[in-house]
Amino acid sequence: KPMREKAVPLPVFLAGGGRMDRLRATRAVRELAQRLASMPEVSRALHPENILVRSGTLELKRAHGAGKRPGASGYSAPECYNGSAGMAAAVYFLGAVLYALTEGRAPQDVIARAGGAELVFEEQTPLVPLLNRAMALNEAYRIAAPAQLAQELAQVEAQLAAAQPAQ
Repeated sequence: KPMREKAVPLPVFLAGGGRMDRLRATRAVRELAQRLASMPEVSRALHPENILVRSGTLELKRAHGAGKRPGASGYSAPECYNGSAGMAAAVYFLGAVLYALTEGRAPQDVIARAGGAELVFEEQTPLVPLLNRAMALNEAYRIAAPAQLAQELAQVEAQLAAAQPAQ
C-alpha cells in the first residue's frame, strides 16, 4: 500500500524549496477560497502555519480556540494590524498563499510594501494582475471576498490550462 505524502505547513514547504506550478497552485487556492467563503470564523484560519501542503493540494488545519492571531509577515493585510480581519483580509491572505506557492517565497510584508516595495514576479502571467488586486494594500481596491476571488481564480485557471502545451 503506497504511503500517503505527509502534509507540511506552508512555511516548512517553502523552506524546503517547495513550489507548485501555476495551474496547480491556482486550482488549490481556488478550492481553499471556496472553503473559506463558507467558514463562519474565517479570521482564525488566516495564518500560514494553518495551511498544509500535500501533493499539490492545500488543507486547512483546524484552528482551535483563539488560534494564532493574524499577523504573519507577508501574509497579513494592513487592516489585520489594527485588529480587524474580515473577508477582504482573507482575500489578501489567499493572494499571499498563491504568491508564495508560485514564487517559492513569502511576499514582502505590508510595512515594506507601504514603503514602496513591489510584489516581484518571475514572469508575467495572467496571475500577476489578479494577485496585485487580491493583495492591494488599500482594501477599497481589493477583491472583496473569497467567493469572488474563487470565481476570478477559475477564470485564470482556464487561461492557464488553455496555454499549456497539449500532452
